[in-house]
Amino acid sequence: MTQSVGELPTRRLAAVLLADVVGYSRMMERDETATHLRLREVRSAIIDPALARHGGRPVRNKGDDLLVEFASAVEALACAVQIQQALAEDNGGRTPEARMELRIGINLGDILIDQGGDIAGDGVNIAARLQGLAAPGEVMLTRAVREQVRQLKDLRIEDAGEFRVKNIARPIRAYRVLLPAQKRRGWHRLASVLRRRRNALLAATAALLAAALLGVVMMDRLSAPPPLSVGLMPVVADGVDPTSTAAAQQLTRQLPAIVQQELGPHATVVAVDIRPGESTDPQDVGRRYRVRYVARTTLSATGDAVRATAALIASNSRAQLWSATFEVRRVASDPLPPTLIARLANSLSRAAEKAEAEHLAQTAPAAPLLRLLRAQDKVRTGSDDLARLRELAQEFESLIGQRALTLPALVGAAEAWFAVADRSDNAEAADAARQRAEQLTAQAIAAGPTVARAWQARSVAALERGELTSALEAVERAAMLNPYDAETHVRRGIVLGYMARLDEALAEFDTALELAPTAITVGSTLYFRGRTLLLLGRYDAAVENANRAIAFVPEWMDYVVLAAAYAMQGDERRARRAAAELLKRNPRFTLAWPRQSAVIGDERYVQAVEQHLIAGLRRAGIPE
Repeated sequence: MTQSVGELPTRRLAAVLLADVVGYSRMMERDETATHLRLREVRSAIIDPALARHGGRPVRNKGDDLLVEFASAVEALACAVQIQQALAEDNGGRTPEARMELRIGINLGDILIDQGGDIAGDGVNIAARLQGLAAPGEVMLTRAVREQVRQLKDLRIEDAGEFRVKNIARPIRAYRVLLPAQKRRGWHRLASVLRRRRNALLAATAALLAAALLGVVMMDRLSAPPPLSVGLMPVVADGVDPTSTAAAQQLTRQLPAIVQQELGPHATVVAVDIRPGESTDPQDVGRRYRVRYVARTTLSATGDAVRATAALIASNSRAQLWSATFEVRRVASDPLPPTLIARLANSLSRAAEKAEAEHLAQTAPAAPLLRLLRAQDKVRTGSDDLARLRELAQEFESLIGQRALTLPALVGAAEAWFAVADRSDNAEAADAARQRAEQLTAQAIAAGPTVARAWQARSVAALERGELTSALEAVERAAMLNPYDAETHVRRGIVLGYMARLDEALAEFDTALELAPTAITVGSTLYFRGRTLLLLGRYDAAVENANRAIAFVPEWMDYVVLAAAYAMQGDERRARRAAAELLKRNPRFTLAWPRQSAVIGDERYVQAVEQHLIAGLRRAGIPE
């Protein structure tokens, strides 16, 4: 619980380009000064402009080693081709000793990103192995990159075969790029042969132009932003307060990982790095980083408060889709309160989901992602209708197998089936729903061991089995992955309650309400908080909490707490009125319900339920 999200590496899918200078050590040994100056000249005149043009983020650029991250495989390849062509042209008039050539490997895969912006993982390792396979002046690709650029007509790419390389267990299928410069030399030879056949030549030229145009069109399509993609601009400190500046830098580092956890693995969250002289216009940022939305945040501090103002902007139109201001108290030892981070990340994530749902509803009404977003919204809203819950579970299940949607669909289906089991009167149907949910949570953990929501679902599964220690361990894992998620604190509070650690449970519910005071799930959080207050014998506070929950969103469970608390206070009239409202909303409710739900808890928890909840409900007139 004490580990900061900012200390954890994050993951994302990216294209990785790795290049090195052929014979660099030999060149340095022969003439160190000339080689150093020549490499500096190549970088400033050829490499840096190519990276800027194609949106490459240099990760490492020291000595003869160049490591660059791209949001698009197409842009990575276009950048590599531009560099190799320019180098070939520049080397044309030089002696062999003065030529500088690169080997380049490009891979598309999962990478790890640490706080300093460095990247690692298999995605980088495979690019390094490909670079070693390339000949001087050559570009080598993996199959993943080849699939992304398959339909580009202005390049020829040939299969170079499979290779076994160091530290990679599986063989790598490599593809060699036949650069346009090579093809042009062949074209000039063909033109000399066909010089007298002008009409055929014009037709061939027209065909080449058409192919090039098609390539440009396809490149534009492949460079289009992926769905639910958000670029987070560096947080700006408003004013000269050094505390605000440090807090803004900290928030810039932490926010991408938190928003990625909030949105889920089906979203693309990118930390935007604005270099000196680069445009901050949302359209330019959207094109460079291939994101559909751009988020801007300003941080300021006044007295004992810190304020964050955020906006979500559509990158294509520059339209502001959402904005909000969050202000919380701060202490000198904590210039960036966790409450502020949580409220900002949660609200920004929900705004991005809403914007994407509206966009898809207009452009792709049958899109699987739109179905997922709508289903997730229904889960947050909650429902007691068994038929609707079953439909929701089946809707999630229908999305399993849809690539990036599989993990959130597994989690959503598991949560929906658990709800079906909890609300079903038929024991056989409840057991079947619970078993299905168990299967789905196991698949979710296997598919996403670093996703907090998968561990939340796993905690529910363990709790349903009465395995309190396992349930607590699972929710603790979720909290390590995303300590700013209010729902994780609610889940932890529920588990601690069943373990009869009621004061700790109450603290978790209070934390959840502080982190997300306007979330759609506040009503259920207030219910669990009220039940905990009741079991602690704090009846006045339980009554106040239940009335607060009813004012937010009235649910029949809130009247369970209210009727019992009034009765234990000795207010029989209000207790019976609350009990009547409870039975009106849930006519089948009896004292068997709290008894049955308590059996998975610690013995002390069962005793507290009998002493405070069931005793109060009996006094209020609830049937056995």
